Amino acid sequence: MSAFSRISHLRPLSGLRIWILFALLGVLPVCSAEPIPRFVFLFIGDGMGEAHVRAADQFARERGSAVEGYDNAGGLAMLTLPERGTLSTFSKNQLVTDSAASASAFSTGRKVPGNALNYDSDLGVTYEPMAFHADRLGYQVAIISSAPVNHATPAGFYAVAPNRNDYVDIARQLPDSPVDYFGGEPLMGLDGEIAEIQASAVQNGFTLVEDRAGFDALGEAVGSVWVSSPMPYRVDAAHPISLADHTAMAIRLLRDGPGFFMMVEGAKVDWASHSNDGLTMIGELLEMDAAVAVAMEFLEEHPDETLIIVTSDHETGGLLFERDSETGPIVPVLESQQGSLAGMDSRFKAIEETAMRFDEALPVMQGWFGLTDLAQGERVVLEQAFTECGSDESGFRYGGDKRLGHALVRLVGARAGLQWTSFKHTAD
Repeated sequence: MSAFSRISHLRPLSGLRIWILFALLGVLPVCSAEPIPRFVFLFIGDGMGEAHVRAADQFARERGSAVEGYDNAGGLAMLTLPERGTLSTFSKNQLVTDSAASASAFSTGRKVPGNALNYDSDLGVTYEPMAFHADRLGYQVAIISSAPVNHATPAGFYAVAPNRNDYVDIARQLPDSPVDYFGGEPLMGLDGEIAEIQASAVQNGFTLVEDRAGFDALGEAVGSVWVSSPMPYRVDAAHPISLADHTAMAIRLLRDGPGFFMMVEGAKVDWASHSNDGLTMIGELLEMDAAVAVAMEFLEEHPDETLIIVTSDHETGGLLFERDSETGPIVPVLESQQGSLAGMDSRFKAIEETAMRFDEALPVMQGWFGLTDLAQGERVVLEQAFTECGSDESGFRYGGDKRLGHALVRLVGARAGLQWTSFKHTAD
């Protein structure tokens, strides 16, 4: 099924879906006394649970210094929003959702099977993504993520696909979307198609930006914009263009129009949580919260016209945040880790290639993760993981998302009160 056929055979809106989407966009029935928001921000912390938020808030309060250019000494900006609530995120066929089905539900008001983007294979129908719906209502649209914009969550707001991994097909829908601002990492899963997709985007009026100089040179009347730049884990490298930068630029370019809907995703909260990497997860959550702070500054200028929603699509890692008198400050514990677990692959590879024994490798690894004065139980855990990984003869054995790396970041997290119970999505 082509992208055109999916978009051109959309299922008509039901009354319930109209209510859900109009409520999200603020287009409420005339009997409502609520003002209609002209500017709508939807922030999605992918994989972000309550414990993730509380740990990041504790980290920010302890650190007491600027993160992403704003003063976070008072804690997370998102926690100062006046209303709190909960939601369930199960998909049509799974109690624990994936990001694609969850994004589809946010985008269309319809639950779909897992891994699908705005497409119900059971019924053989497609649903109109939010970008098209918002455009028809007169809103401009911005879709921003720390992942590639053909990844599950951002794709859910402009594309239709039976499977979230149809990266080429999803990317080919980008140039024909009514989105006014795309921001994220370079597209993923392509095999030589990027030139064709970029050419199509330019033909349809997009300005392509791939570096900070081009970003800073964007003018007020530039038309549609597609900004693509690297966004590694924040604990490993600063971003040339951050989520906060993207949010501020999208506001600047769209604020004088009729109104906008902006989705901003902190994608790698989820990625770090899959690895149980507490330091890296907190860095990604702070990155997103800085973008929330930008939106809240805009809210102060337009208090009667702006709606900000901060939510999650699901929880990842089954995280518990436990603190007592023995836990102490978490910042020095976590910041003793020298970067993300994923970013340490080359270090682990050196251990593997030189065939180091455990007694040789242990002090080296302790230095990477700040694990001084190991308790006997901690040493046993690491030695067992080292031995099990060493007996695995297939592929890269020690680093990244292998058992040894997980054991190390879990020990770091445990010392800071972070208890991980899963490597997967949960129903929390």
